[in-house]
Amino acid sequence: MRQIFQTRRKSPQRRILYSWPVIVILFLALGYVGRYTFYAYRNYREVEKEYQELQRREDDIASRIAGIQEGLFLLESDAGRERIIRERFDVQKDGEEVVIFIKDDAEEQTPPPSAFHSVTSFLKNLFGL
Repeated sequence: MRQIFQTRRKSPQRRILYSWPVIVILFLALGYVGRYTFYAYRNYREVEKEYQELQRREDDIASRIAGIQEGLFLLESDAGRERIIRERFDVQKDGEEVVIFIKDDAEEQTPPPSAFHSVTSFLKNLFGL
């Protein structure tokens, strides 16, 4: 029985490995690794945001280039030049009449009905008054 309860002697390597200075050094090393991992991840996020912004700007520039090329295509033909001159300078040919449609803003300026008005109209419709 005595053999069961006897404690095993720790080897010198194990005693050094589990000593408190080694454990403190390992925790410090773990802290430094964690810190620099966090910094690397933060820098990655910043670079990713910059990349997305540059992608958006590239798409905007590509759409602007497409619009400019379309305008250049219009300027190359006589019909396109005539259309641009008519739109910008309100020019018309002799004997030609131009009709201009004006948008009626009166409908947009009327205020929406108040909540009280909608509730009273609902009750009137509900009870048939």
